Parts: sequence; structure tokens; C-alpha cells
Amino acid sequence: MTMPPSSAAPPGSPSEEEDDHDLLTYGIAGDRLRGEIALETGRLEAALTAGKNDAADSARSRIRDLEAALQRHVAARDGEFNEKRFFGEHFESDPR
Repeated sequence: MTMPPSSAAPPGSPSEEEDDHDLLTYGIAGDRLRGEIALETGRLEAALTAGKNDAADSARSRIRDLEAALQRHVAARDGEFNEKRFFGEHFESDPR
């Protein structure tokens, strides 16, 4: 799969190997979070270089939030999947 030039997914990432365009998979979601962290880190460095303390504080806060989201994402991905908790108590899996 060829990634569009605007994609934040790093080369060789799991999302590069997947062709499912209908779902935001754990791999793609993680790639996007990592990409946003990298972009925000660049903004932080630019703000620090320019002496823009308010912009730097904002970037630091966003990086903290994105890193926390990535940690939650990884924990959810690695945790045991509970269909009834995810879909609701009335969910019945297909016993095929």
C-alpha cells in the first residue's frame, strides 16, 4: 500500500502493510498518534528557538496529552478484548 504524502505514518509501520481502508486499526491509530507527537515536538522546538514561551507551553501540554493517549492506546491494544464490555451486555458472538 502506498501512503499519501501527507500521512504521518513512518516508513515500515504496521499501517503501511494493511490495505483495509474501512477501519482505523490499532496500528494506524498508533502511527497517527506517534506522527502527531513528532509534529508537536517540531512545533515545540520552533517555539523555543523563537522564544515564544506561550506556544512552547501549549506544545508541551499537547505532547503530554498525546503521549498519555498513546499509552492508553497501547494498553487497550495489548489488553484482553472483552466483546460484551466493548459492544454491550446484549452482544452475542457468532459461534461459527
